[in-house]
Amino acid sequence: MTDDESQKSEEDTLSVPGTPKAKAAVAPSEIPAQQSPDGVYSGKRGYIDTGPSKLPQPMFTILGADVVKVASAPTMKFNLAITEPLGWEVFTIALTIQIQIDPNQRQYDAETRAKLFELFGDPSRWAATTRSFPWATVFLLVQGFTGATTEDVIVANNFDLELAATKYFYALPGGEVPITFHFSGSIYYRGEDGRIQIVQVPWDSAAKFRMPVDIWKSMVDHYYPNTVWMTMRRPTMDALIKYKTEQGLPTFDACVSKLLGIEDFHQFSPYEFKFPEEKQ
Repeated sequence: MTDDESQKSEEDTLSVPGTPKAKAAVAPSEIPAQQSPDGVYSGKRGYIDTGPSKLPQPMFTILGADVVKVASAPTMKFNLAITEPLGWEVFTIALTIQIQIDPNQRQYDAETRAKLFELFGDPSRWAATTRSFPWATVFLLVQGFTGATTEDVIVANNFDLELAATKYFYALPGGEVPITFHFSGSIYYRGEDGRIQIVQVPWDSAAKFRMPVDIWKSMVDHYYPNTVWMTMRRPTMDALIKYKTEQGLPTFDACVSKLLGIEDFHQFSPYEFKFPEEKQ
C-alpha cells in the first residue's frame, strides 16, 4: 500500500459516523479573546494589560499605634487608613490582615544580639535566620465608605516568653520594630448598574510600619507591672510548690530567687499596694 492509499484509508476511517475525529491543533493566538473586567484574556497567553483597572483598588496605610488601656489581656491598636481613589461606594470590606515582623530591617547592638541568640542563632548566620515571621492574624469588617475612611486594627498580645514574637520584643532595648501588614479579603461595592458587586482585595496589598518598641513595653507594663510570665511543665510546678512550702517562702518569685542564690528576694514586691491612711 502506497503512502497516498494509507492516508486515504485513514481519512475514510475517521469519516465513519460515530467515530471521533482528531482535533486539529490550534495556535494560542487563534483562540478567541474574551473580555474581562481588567483586561483581555487570550487563551494560554493569560491576561493582557489594557490600562488602569476600573475596579475598586483600595490602598492601605498604617498611621500609628497605641495601647488599649481597658481589655482582658494586653492589647494594642493600629490606626489603619483606607483610600479608594476611583470613588466607588464601598458597602464593606471583609479583611484578613496578616502581621509579620521583619527583623532583618533594623540594626542590633552586641548585647541585643546575645539576647536574640536563642531566636536567631549565632550572629554570623543572621543573614539567613533573620527572616520575616508571623506575629498575628486579625479579621476586620470595614464599615461602608466612599473615598476614604479609617479603622482601628485591634491586636491581642501574649506575654508568654516561649513565643517568638514576645521573645523578640522583650529582647529589644528600644528603637523601632519593622512590621508588614498583608491584606486580603473581599470588597462589597455598588456597581454601575446599582447592584452589589464583589471583588477580591488585590493580592499585593500591603503596608509597612515601624512600631516604636516603647509602645509594646508600655503595654506590658500597664497590664503586668514589673512582672513577667513563663510556662513550665506541671511536674516542675508541683516540685516548685513543694519546695516553696518546705522553705516557707511567700511567693514563687521568692522561691526561684532563692534557688538562684539571690539574697534580697524578700525586698521585691511587684505590686506595691499601700493602705490609705486612717483619718484621725
